[in-house]
Amino acid sequence: MPVRLDNIPAPTESPSPPSLWVWLALLVLFLMVGFGLTLVLSQDAAAQDSTTFWRTSLGIPLLIWGGLLVVRLMVWVLQQGQAEGFNEQRFLDLSNRLRQGRRSLQIVASSFYSAAHEGNDGGTAGQIEALLSNRSALKSQPARGREEMVYRHSQLPAALVSAAQSDEETYLLGLYRRVLSDLAKPLSSLPTTQPLALLLETECALTDEHRARVWARAWRESGITQEVVAVKGTGLAAIDHWLDTRSNDPALLLVVAMRLASGEQDGTAETAVGLLLSNRQRQGGLIPRAYLHRPEQERTTTADDLLYAAQQALTWVPLPVAAVEHVWLSGIAPTRQPDITKALLDLPCLVKPGLGLYDLGASLGHAGCAAPWIAIASATEAAGINAKPQFIVSGAEDATQMLWCTTLTGVPPSSK
Repeated sequence: MPVRLDNIPAPTESPSPPSLWVWLALLVLFLMVGFGLTLVLSQDAAAQDSTTFWRTSLGIPLLIWGGLLVVRLMVWVLQQGQAEGFNEQRFLDLSNRLRQGRRSLQIVASSFYSAAHEGNDGGTAGQIEALLSNRSALKSQPARGREEMVYRHSQLPAALVSAAQSDEETYLLGLYRRVLSDLAKPLSSLPTTQPLALLLETECALTDEHRARVWARAWRESGITQEVVAVKGTGLAAIDHWLDTRSNDPALLLVVAMRLASGEQDGTAETAVGLLLSNRQRQGGLIPRAYLHRPEQERTTTADDLLYAAQQALTWVPLPVAAVEHVWLSGIAPTRQPDITKALLDLPCLVKPGLGLYDLGASLGHAGCAAPWIAIASATEAAGINAKPQFIVSGAEDATQMLWCTTLTGVPPSSK
């Protein structure tokens, strides 16, 4: 559920106190009118007792003026109390929303593979270097296991999984094993009683039943001893929901996302991503590599709403826009590129098209369900290199789907 700040009403201005000069003028007017009426209405003003005359001509107007002043002061005090009470409640509401919006997750481990990976144990460094250089891995090549089908896409390196030329079920099993092997290392330092939640997203030609069978086998063989419980949701919406409902949960969140080329569609990417996240209040002895702040989704597919979502995502850090020097794009439909360009030009940041901008769609292709996760994993590696805040815009192949904006910040050296 998004945290909204734009629907908080503006603070109420405190009412102005009664004007001294106005009430002094009213006092003079009341006294003049009282004196005149006493003279006019008195049958024999000259014969009246002077004390009675002055008490009537001046005392009664003074009492009326004083009564009205008391009523006016009471109204002012009541309005002042209402304004202060409203502003206090507004401040509490704003503080609660900001506190909720500024929740974040720690990225304690990451594993990701793409066509930019060299397929060996030292391939991660070369992979992030290639992505930071915006080198394209897209090329026209046969689909894996189907030599007659040639289209422009990026494939995971054959050396990554020994079963690269096997059937898709065996290949997916190899990828699951590879990612879980990377994430099993930090999990091995935790007790077996450590709660573990799983967000699993896989996009391939296999049926849901086959995917579940492959995942179950990979999990059994991974050596991970913690029990895992699946969570509902997909993409960054699941992160948003987690921050709303489980920010104090001791459980770690394990994200595994796979996208295999499953059809003749140009511009697609094969990727395998694994992330291990924890709540900041529940570190569990693991050293964070980066902080993933609350994502913000645009409300409509317009440039103005995208700009608002970007500004709001930066507010959750909080981080001045000028501090952003690196922006990652992933899963952006071609029709939304003009909106991205306009939003970047409107933001007073150092990133402009062609400068500090890393478009994974252009270098790797569209990663499908893994699009936001490959961007987060890439930004995590980049933050460890340049120690700069990373900004991410991710989406889906469908141009009607709203984009997500999120900020990733590195861990200060003193905190490691």
